[in-house]
Amino acid sequence: MVESVDGVKFALQTRDLIDFSVLYTKGHQSQLISYLSSRLQGPNRVFWDVGANVGAISLPVAARAPKARVFCFEPSPGVYGRLKENLSLNPTLSERIAARDWALSDLDGETCFFVSNEEFNSGVGGLGTAPNREKHGTTVRVFRADSLVERADIEPPDVVKIDVEGFEMEVLRGFGEALLGREGIELVFEHQMYRLLERQRGPEEVTNYLRMRGFKLFVLDQTSVTFSLRTLVPDDLGRDCDIVARR
Repeated sequence: MVESVDGVKFALQTRDLIDFSVLYTKGHQSQLISYLSSRLQGPNRVFWDVGANVGAISLPVAARAPKARVFCFEPSPGVYGRLKENLSLNPTLSERIAARDWALSDLDGETCFFVSNEEFNSGVGGLGTAPNREKHGTTVRVFRADSLVERADIEPPDVVKIDVEGFEMEVLRGFGEALLGREGIELVFEHQMYRLLERQRGPEEVTNYLRMRGFKLFVLDQTSVTFSLRTLVPDDLGRDCDIVARR
């Protein structure tokens, strides 16, 4: 089923949670999309979507930021195929969007990706085992972000969205000090308590890592009609939220 949502076409499988949200709420993560697109106005802005899924964030952001260039990373084979299909439905937008079926982490080479075993939620796959993932992994290519930039394969980002189901730390280490030290770089990532508990990781690990590198941290308020930011406080780390890190 192909549907147009806010001028963007999607091939939707409404049994999937993300697709259902795109179609029936007409506002899938609307605050996040509004925020990201607001940070990508003007010429020569580059957006990386790390864990792009089917493009439910990347495509609307590209539509609202008409001069931005977008790089999507999605290692889940089936989900990547659906991302490519959605890009093909939007040829004008896809001229500015490059999609790669790669994982980002803190190494270059190959790794195992464990796809979702939830029939109704394709978005919970990841680089490690978990109860809601298949037991046997699929081999995928993996890169450090700084390696891609050093080789001139990918333009360095101004804004990065990270949705990697608990593997944020590995992605950030792969950015290296040079990329994280770029003036004005901005990161937006999911803070999910159950994923941190699965991996026995402390809730402050990622935020402490970023603070030590000069980032100021905020919470993206998902309760407002558009978006608003407020300063991150310790209590926020005990619940799920979207965190914004700015230099």
